[in-house]
Amino acid sequence: HTNRCGKFELLNKREGKNMKIEQVNFRKKSSDEKILLLMIVGALTALRERKVSVDEMSYFLFHPGMISKLKQKHCRKEILRIVREGCELEDIEDLVPEALPEAVDELYRRAMKLLGEMEEEKRHVWVKIKK
Repeated sequence: HTNRCGKFELLNKREGKNMKIEQVNFRKKSSDEKILLLMIVGALTALRERKVSVDEMSYFLFHPGMISKLKQKHCRKEILRIVREGCELEDIEDLVPEALPEAVDELYRRAMKLLGEMEEEKRHVWVKIKK
């Protein structure tokens, strides 16, 4: 597998400064999928704890554009399903709000199960941060 590089920009609100992650190098597809699952678990945990809104999660992670990108990268079907169903959380919140906690919990359980099935990453992942 070839190396992949991603660019992200994060805002450090306390200092009012932008922190840029210039590149992240992963050595194999499983690393990418593991990082994605960690993001999903973190997002769902924040949603469960009401630290972020469903709307915010749909902006960052659970949106059709993400599904398209993951399909292009040949992401595992199980992960695609979680992201696709994450896109439906907005509808659940609007139409059947009392069902939202269980829907979030179910996605969380499935993401954790997949994460638990993955091998431990023994290789070093480099993250280059520009301040």
